Amino acid sequence: GRNLNSMAYQLPIVGLLSVGMMIAMLTGGINLSIIANANLNGIVIWLVLEAFTGKGHMKEAGIFPIVVAVLAGFLVSAVVGFVNGYLISKFEIPDILVTLGTMTLISGVNVVLTRGSTITGFPAALNFIGNGQIGSGIPYIGSIPFPFILFIAAVAATSVILNRTRFGFSLYMMGANPVAAKYSSVNLVKITIMQYVFSAFFASLTSLVMIGQLNSVKANYAESYLLVAVLASFFGGVDPNGGFGKISGVFTATIIVKL
Repeated sequence: GRNLNSMAYQLPIVGLLSVGMMIAMLTGGINLSIIANANLNGIVIWLVLEAFTGKGHMKEAGIFPIVVAVLAGFLVSAVVGFVNGYLISKFEIPDILVTLGTMTLISGVNVVLTRGSTITGFPAALNFIGNGQIGSGIPYIGSIPFPFILFIAAVAATSVILNRTRFGFSLYMMGANPVAAKYSSVNLVKITIMQYVFSAFFASLTSLVMIGQLNSVKANYAESYLLVAVLASFFGGVDPNGGFGKISGVFTATIIVKL
């Protein structure tokens, strides 16, 4: 039971990154900037909280500053996703080059903003997202980590979006045959931008979990998970050339990788 609880606690970071990577890979692309984006999200949250509370007083932040900080982090991540999608679709630059470039740029910005140091001392309400427990007395496992519930909810929502919406159908069409998709009235530029903004959304969720579990942010947290996220996507049945892949496969692969 304790092992299951520990796995449920550790799984969301890799799982959220893998889902974000899968979304980029559905059209034959890749998002190498996802972890750098996650770290930038956390740094923006720190900067906004300090702007509200003053230096060294983040722990005293109330709900309103926390909500504003989280929304600001999500907005910055979305801008990164927009830039990735726009450069890839409008200028037809290969995904790997664009996201490698933005990864390098964001990593440098992260180092400048933090001056290479680790920032700690986040408010308890924010830490709960990555470190909280729901319920008690559940047979064998005691309670369920909140980040695992967040991960399951994100997977379920993504499954609906990919399988039940025009956007999801367009992603699979673009991956299978972009020329046919274009002549089927699919706006390739719009869908690609939405795709990378959606992928960046998972960077933001990953950032919230990392803040809670580590109670800190840093310029280069979780960099080793980049290839693990790619591996989980491949292992989960996502075609690197695009057009094929299921969220259930990536979910299962993430569990196996963490085992």
